[in-house]
Amino acid sequence: MLHDLHPHDIRTRIERALDLLRASLGVQAGLTLVAVSDEIVRIRIDLPPGGCGMPAERIRSTVEAAIRDAAPDLREIEVAVASRDLAASSLIQLTRR
Repeated sequence: MLHDLHPHDIRTRIERALDLLRASLGVQAGLTLVAVSDEIVRIRIDLPPGGCGMPAERIRSTVEAAIRDAAPDLREIEVAVASRDLAASSLIQLTRR
C-alpha cells in the first residue's frame, strides 16, 4: 500500500483474508463478516461444539492479525466469539408414563 492507495476496496481485502483463514483453520471455526464501514470491521467466529482444539483467544488473535495485515487502514477490529453448542440447543426431556 503506497500513499494510502490500494487496488482493492477494504471489503474485498477483508473477505480474501477470511477466505485464507477458513482454509487454514479448516472446520475448526466459522468466520462471518458481519459489518464493514470505512474504518471499522465486525467479525463473528463460531466455534464448533466441544471445542476446536485451538483456544478461542488464539483464534481471535489470529483473525485480528490477518485482518490487520490485509487492511492496515482500519481503525478498529471487533471480533465476537460464539460457541455452536448443539447439546444446549437440542435438549429433550424424557418422562415415564
